[in-house]
Amino acid sequence: MYTFLLKPKWIGFHLLCLTAIVVMINLAFWQLRRLDEKQTFNDRVTSHTDADVVPLDGALLQGDADDLIYRRVEATGSYLR
Repeated sequence: MYTFLLKPKWIGFHLLCLTAIVVMINLAFWQLRRLDEKQTFNDRVTSHTDADVVPLDGALLQGDADDLIYRRVEATGSYLR
């Protein structure tokens, strides 16, 4: 009755569908991992931008450059004419 399902054309089509399903599931998990990475990055940026403003001289002397990324600093000086 369903002998047409055993033809190579149908077997190939079903293998293609199964491959597409596996690829789509992997892409869904990739999107979830990417979401977690972006949320971690956004939390880091928010915590650094919400921190108090520090003078530029003091910020440069802190030592760890990673803590200065997205950190607000205050600089004073004058323009050259």
